[in-house]
Amino acid sequence: MSKFSIGVDLGTTNCVMVYTPINEENQKVFMIPQFVDSEVIEARASLPSFLYLGTDSEAFKLPWQNQPSSKIIGAWARRRASQVPDRTIAAAKSWLAHSKIDKRENLLPTNAPEDVDKLSPYAVTCDILSYLVSAWNYANQEDKFINQDVVLTVPASFDEVARDLTREAAIEAGFPDNFTILEEPQAAMYSWLGTKGDTWRKQLRAGDSLLVVDVGGGTSDFSLIKTVDEEGQLGLKRVAVGKHLLVGGDNMDLALAHLAAQQFAQGGTSLDPWQNISLWHSCRDAKESLLGDALQDTHTISIKGKGRSIIGSSISTQLNKKTVQDFLLNGFFPEVNFDEQVQRASTGFVQVGLAYESDAAITRHLATFLREHSAEIEGGPTHIIFNGGVFKAAMFQDRVLNSIEKWLGLRPTVLDSEHNLDISVAQGASYYAIVRAGNGLRIRGGTSRSYYLGFETAAMAIPGMPKPMQGLCVVPRGMEEGTSLAIPSEPLGLVVGQRATFPFFSSTLRPDDNVGTLLPTITADVEEADTIVADLPTQGYESGEVVSVKLEAKLQETGALELWAISLDGTQRWKFEFNAREE
Repeated sequence: MSKFSIGVDLGTTNCVMVYTPINEENQKVFMIPQFVDSEVIEARASLPSFLYLGTDSEAFKLPWQNQPSSKIIGAWARRRASQVPDRTIAAAKSWLAHSKIDKRENLLPTNAPEDVDKLSPYAVTCDILSYLVSAWNYANQEDKFINQDVVLTVPASFDEVARDLTREAAIEAGFPDNFTILEEPQAAMYSWLGTKGDTWRKQLRAGDSLLVVDVGGGTSDFSLIKTVDEEGQLGLKRVAVGKHLLVGGDNMDLALAHLAAQQFAQGGTSLDPWQNISLWHSCRDAKESLLGDALQDTHTISIKGKGRSIIGSSISTQLNKKTVQDFLLNGFFPEVNFDEQVQRASTGFVQVGLAYESDAAITRHLATFLREHSAEIEGGPTHIIFNGGVFKAAMFQDRVLNSIEKWLGLRPTVLDSEHNLDISVAQGASYYAIVRAGNGLRIRGGTSRSYYLGFETAAMAIPGMPKPMQGLCVVPRGMEEGTSLAIPSEPLGLVVGQRATFPFFSSTLRPDDNVGTLLPTITADVEEADTIVADLPTQGYESGEVVSVKLEAKLQETGALELWAISLDGTQRWKFEFNAREE
């Protein structure tokens, strides 16, 4: 039997673990041992999601390791990112959501020289999760991680392919097979619920809508949760999620680096690429200092100089607090009109890599989200929860609230949990494990997307013209955990003894599509994801024989989605899998 419920926040920039003894309410942050310097280990509340690939002459040995390794994760890896960027991997979590790459291909760091053995996004995710498991097991040798009730958070905007990859990586890393995946905005909501107990009903009433705005180090996520009347009792239902937006605190650090570089240039100093990268990482501390409550008006940034005459010296510039605050506020949270469109890439070619947003204006993305889901909020959100380290600066919260009031004519009430925004997702995940056992209010909502299998039409072929693609809805948005659905369609013929491949699509904008809905064409509100594959062993049939099958979808209690092909006589079943590769 589990002794603890453990919430794991696998962050783009930092990872956090919070644990709660079963049948208790005393949550604790798990302090994670890590290298903070080349020879210094400290236990800290978060583990930076950075992996450094050291040289053959470098060796690091953690307390739970039998042999030293040149590969290190955490604070020291993050520091090395400013010194040896072509040996440091960051944002592996976002690479898992990239629909145009093979997530098992060794491609990180993308800028690494030929003598560096690259890793895949999947492998890096496994390494980070394995680190967390090993750290826990070292500290709790009588209560191994695999025996606990574990909840792992992912962005609400992750599609099922990214979720499936995360699940597979977690199992390989040592997570229990029955661990649960939870959306990060819901975890933030559970964190608030965990502090309120039954008193939350005094702050909300049926018909209220809650907007969760989560801006972390690497991503921004929006979700809508409604308060509903369930036979005289208040309940919560998640009704909408936004797109996976790669814009957050890291973008702010880079913006400050450009500002500082301009100041260096005005002083007659031009920076080389290595100094620019070092400057970027140095600006992280400047941002946290100048956006915090400290009384200092300036922050000095120093980076290593270049040239023989100044070996061992450094160059410095100062960033002014008022300048930095105005620069970041108006750059990332500008005042915009409600009908403004998000700016897209202005050129036909972009560098291959993560799909960072061309438009850094988070308020413009938020306006788009609220427009797209106006039917779900009926006038606007009545309450709001802020999450993510960026919102530790109150001015960003104020700008969001002022913007919503300007757009919709009402100012949402802030639900303040008084929790540390850096750890609230992990806290909510730990609390959810208790809720799942029946000891609290559960947010309903099921899947955040609807999913479609793609089929080419039976139209005649035309040279140079691809056949039109149709989409069959196999999972409607809102399908609840623990349910199965037979997918109504004409019988499908699958050839056994080989691999069958289907294009796969999803949408957050089609709440009215039911299972079996056929889209005559793939429209702009449906996004292409990765492919679905089914290995079809013969199972008593002849190799190459066409077997008529029907489809079934099952959403496990743990959040895992399964698709099955079933022979019409019901005697044989073949499982479809989410493929992590671009076909």
